[in-house]
Formats: sequence, structure tokens, C-alpha cells
Amino acid sequence: MTDVVTNRTAVVSANTPINTPIVFHNQLGNSELESVMLVFPPGAVGLVGARIQYAGTPLYPNSLAGWYVLDDYTLVVNITNQETGGTWEIAAYNTDIYPHTLQVYYYWNYLKLSGQNAPTPLISM
Repeated sequence: MTDVVTNRTAVVSANTPINTPIVFHNQLGNSELESVMLVFPPGAVGLVGARIQYAGTPLYPNSLAGWYVLDDYTLVVNITNQETGGTWEIAAYNTDIYPHTLQVYYYWNYLKLSGQNAPTPLISM
């Protein structure tokens, strides 16, 4: 079960080229990301692309040159076996003459910080 859901509105400016996308940073702290929901608006019609990155490295889709290019669609990407430092980002481009707004939802869990002890259970004597 997810501990926290964080929403981010990503307004992708018009005429943002694919080779210099806008990067929307989201610091989750020491955490484990379960999934990311990307909501593409109607009207994007193949002119808006987004990808999920960790600390500047593209991870999803699983291709360095890959982008999710959708129109009026909600995509849920399950995240597995990734870093836990919380430096997640959405990179997006928009070759349209109008801005488009993506809704991004991060589903994540808190992680215990290194060195923290688990609670000691009570023992009946």
C-alpha cells in the first residue's frame, strides 16, 4: 500500500524542442517510488512527449531516446528496482504552438533512514 501520493502540475511551454526539454524536479526524499501516473490532456495529438528520469538519467520508457507521446490518455508506469534517493523528474517537450499541461502523480513510500532502529516490541515479563 502506498504511503503518499504527490501531485505535480507540469505546464509544458509551446515550442519546447525535444532536444532541450523542460525538466520538472520533484524531491521525494529517502523513499521508494511505486508508480508514476502521467495524465496527457486532449489536444496534445502527438506534439507533446514526456519521460520519467532519475537525477537527469532517462529511465522510462526504457530507451534513452524514448518518449511517451499520448493524447487524452492516462498512463500508469510501475517503477521497480530503482534508486531510493527521491530525485525523480519528468522531462517534457511540446512542439505545438500552444502550451499543454500534464498532471503527474507520484505514488511512493517512506523509507527508514540509515542508522534508525526499528521500534522495540514490548515484552511481557
